[in-house]
Amino acid sequence: MNSSSNWKTALLRSSMPLEMEASRLLVDEGFTVNAAFKYAWSDSEDIRDSAVDIHARALLPVPELEDSDVQVELLVNCSPRHPDVSWLFLPDPNRPETSPVQPGNALRIVDQFAPYVISPAAWAEFEGTLPVCYRGIEVEMETGRENGPAFRQGLSRMQNALPRLFTENTMDFLSGPRSENLPFLFCPVLITNAPL
Repeated sequence: MNSSSNWKTALLRSSMPLEMEASRLLVDEGFTVNAAFKYAWSDSEDIRDSAVDIHARALLPVPELEDSDVQVELLVNCSPRHPDVSWLFLPDPNRPETSPVQPGNALRIVDQFAPYVISPAAWAEFEGTLPVCYRGIEVEMETGRENGPAFRQGLSRMQNALPRLFTENTMDFLSGPRSENLPFLFCPVLITNAPL
């Protein structure tokens, strides 16, 4: 491989092209995006630094309340995969009424600091149209090899970043006048180019 194509190969293996495309789509929908939402985490005595690829924020109007907005924050991690890789998901075997995954939980609403309450009904209705998965794996279709850790890494990054996102918003709301606080909604999103 010549040196002029080395950088292209490295770029295509990184998450940057997928990250840029996701950022453009979010900006087109009214979000402001920041790269590399950093956080610290620990799985032992060592504290490590890591980051989620994109932190997106937007203000959206609340249809049932005139002149009222909610702040929506997304943590987006991009996971580009080789074309031979697929993500396979098992459907949730639980009955809908007993499943631990209930509509209204993917997009979390925090309105305890705001002067008005947001009904979760609209969000729950939207989430109720989405499929619920029990478990997922990443498989190399040609070899049949499972790449479990690669699939779970993006999920772990977002899970470990959520406390910082929640804490920062809470501290902002506690330090300002309650009348200016907005309800905020947050959701982690994992994006891939792998077939599902």
